Amino acid sequence: MATVLLGTAVVLHLINHEVFHHNAAYAQDTTTVLADTEALIVIVNIERIRTQLELTEKSLNTDDLEMAFAHAFIPHTTTFPAIKSQLRAIDEQPATQLEAMLTDLPIKIRTAGKDSEGEARDDIKQIQTLLDKISQKAIGSQLMSDKGMVSKTVVFLLRDAAQSYQVSNAAAGGQEQFSQVDYENAISITARAESTYQIIAPEIDKRRRGEIDSFIAELLTAFDQKSDIMNQYRVWLLR
Repeated sequence: MATVLLGTAVVLHLINHEVFHHNAAYAQDTTTVLADTEALIVIVNIERIRTQLELTEKSLNTDDLEMAFAHAFIPHTTTFPAIKSQLRAIDEQPATQLEAMLTDLPIKIRTAGKDSEGEARDDIKQIQTLLDKISQKAIGSQLMSDKGMVSKTVVFLLRDAAQSYQVSNAAAGGQEQFSQVDYENAISITARAESTYQIIAPEIDKRRRGEIDSFIAELLTAFDQKSDIMNQYRVWLLR
């Protein structure tokens, strides 16, 4: 938990100074049917789903069906339920379709094996397209690019990454059971946080942008080297 709090504090310190000292309130999108808090929950969980779909496809590309199943299993059991009520309230049909496709994907990978790889990849593309449509309808383009909303999404994702890395025991040096699924989650969620941050990066002060870029790059390096990220966070908090 300490690692998670430190990671959140680092990113808030680096990003929020720029974001919330200039237009503290979220931009209001009149086409959005969700309140800002609910919209944030939806955005974060959709990004979590996208990450698992990318990891599923990556595992399929290396013929690692066990890891493909493990990553495909997470969205329909853990992530989608967190936003199911919000999505169904907006438009029940695409929400129901998304739930069905997320449920079928891991089953298809598990039961059909290599014979289902091509079909599974097609399903992933269809789900990604469906997520795009749902995001647009649930949130709206204006709120999705709002600096405050984006910065909070980045913080949530980096917190997820820190939690996953901690659970993976990657830095334990073999002293505890290593979780490949959580380790891959940590790396991919950090990469997604970085790409999400790029939406607002041009609007952030050049010096601070450099600090954020450096932090994320060093965090990914620490993950790659299976280092203790607690020390990484401490260094950044003292800068």
